[in-house]
Amino acid sequence: MEQGERQVQRRTLNPQGPHRLDVDLEALDEFRRVVERVAETLLRIAEVKVFKPPFTLPGFAVKQHWHERYQQDPSNRWLRSVIADLFLER
Repeated sequence: MEQGERQVQRRTLNPQGPHRLDVDLEALDEFRRVVERVAETLLRIAEVKVFKPPFTLPGFAVKQHWHERYQQDPSNRWLRSVIADLFLER
């Protein structure tokens, strides 16, 4: 295994309760790439420093999922658009 590589793990985080969030993590590496993208966003809007990993990360897709009952909900649509704008390719 090369430096920076980790074994691919598939797991589902599924806490119980009225405000649960189902998250399917395809792999630890993909999660790290999401964190990197969030860090880049924070760099644009806050005083933070970003440190790049010493290896190249492949591209990835950010996907949003929601229950159909929230499809037309105005506040939910607004939140989805804000999140989408954060992760659009610039």
